[in-house]
Amino acid sequence: MAIHPFAQACDLVLFEHRSGNEVLRWPVLKQPVKFDVSFTHSVLGTHVVDRYMFRDVNGKLKAFIVEELFEGQGYGLPYGATSSGEKFERTDQGWRLTMNRMIDPLVQLPLPSQNIRLTMGKQSVLLGSLSKRSMLITTQQCE
Repeated sequence: MAIHPFAQACDLVLFEHRSGNEVLRWPVLKQPVKFDVSFTHSVLGTHVVDRYMFRDVNGKLKAFIVEELFEGQGYGLPYGATSSGEKFERTDQGWRLTMNRMIDPLVQLPLPSQNIRLTMGKQSVLLGSLSKRSMLITTQQCE
């Protein structure tokens, strides 16, 4: 994995996926770019945290989900590791699946009932407060 030093501002940027309207821009203070997307599970009503990291793939930064933390088990939640290199384990708070799955493009629909929150470092925002439309989560000027 290459980590690119950057001479100019490196930003985590969210756009409305279809319109391309920018809805959020946060400066990235260190690489690799890491952030969490947390939400309330739509069926179980439990808390879920997805951890992401941007990694170099052939000279372009791509989003990878690297960990999912959740309570309980049920519809839409993993029951175990499904690929080589993944680890599924019980924790004091629930379950953790460690993985390395590229998500390209990374698009998030901010359903109000799920209270979807993006957190990077000490910054946090409720995605539904930015737009009601699907959002593309990407980086700019980090390569």
